Amino acid sequence: MGKKITERATGQIWTVMGDTEGHNILRDDNPPTARPKSYRIKNEATGEERLIGSDISARFEGNF
Repeated sequence: MGKKITERATGQIWTVMGDTEGHNILRDDNPPTARPKSYRIKNEATGEERLIGSDISARFEGNF
């Protein structure tokens, strides 16, 4: 499963599923400086899935 992040505005918990290029961002062979343009995230409570862009660090707290 992906890493858990918290939406700053609502406090809701989301799971980072990967990036839009189909890479699993949790793998060790993915260079830390090679950030994808968009992330696939899923809301833990509602099951809603979204794409979030490079502003992810401004809108969410967590280690991603």
